[in-house]
Amino acid sequence: MIEKKRNKWFYTDETTGARFRLSKEELHNHSVAIRPSHIYIVENPNKIPTSELKEQLIESWFSSENQMYKKVKNEK
Repeated sequence: MIEKKRNKWFYTDETTGARFRLSKEELHNHSVAIRPSHIYIVENPNKIPTSELKEQLIESWFSSENQMYKKVKNEK
């Protein structure tokens, strides 16, 4: 689920129960691969280690776009 509060987009991951947002609002229209440093964890109710949680979130939310951007970059 994605919702906008106070001009910021917040994501809720149903699998982990985590809530997160991107570190910069400009990344929502991103043309770069999302990395762990781009994710800010708001809630982590299952106490998953932060680095592991960020990797899971990237895989479930951004993997297809990330692969596309990496492929385009490698073709240059």
